[in-house]
Amino acid sequence: MSMNLRLDEDLTEYIRELISSGRYSSEESVVSAAIRQMKEKSAKKAEIRRIILEVASTDYLQLIS
Repeated sequence: MSMNLRLDEDLTEYIRELISSGRYSSEESVVSAAIRQMKEKSAKKAEIRRIILEVASTDYLQLIS
């Protein structure tokens, strides 16, 4: 799938720096890595929320016994 993006100059410059440093090979790899990290972070947050709700709904006496 192809997608065109328009980014602010500061983001564009940062992407160029990442490529120049050798950390990434292309603009596409930078954007893909960023989206992958956002997706992973979102999944971790959802799991933390799930655990918090599970613990909050558990009887306190069950937790300490």
